[in-house]
Amino acid sequence: MHTDMATTREGPVQLNLRVSAKMAEQLDAWVEEINSDGRWPKATRTDVLRSLLEYGLEKRPDWIAK
Repeated sequence: MHTDMATTREGPVQLNLRVSAKMAEQLDAWVEEINSDGRWPKATRTDVLRSLLEYGLEKRPDWIAK
């Protein structure tokens, strides 16, 4: 039986993913924009991706849950 690593560990679990060059450029531009206004601590790609994933999981559309 396969057990998901996320269910067998406590604390953070590392995820890796590949994105298109265009998506990476868009992400980098967004990180630069966040960092340019000085209202937030220095953001990284990981910070932005984690925030997007948290938001998506919290607000996911009903069709994903079915």
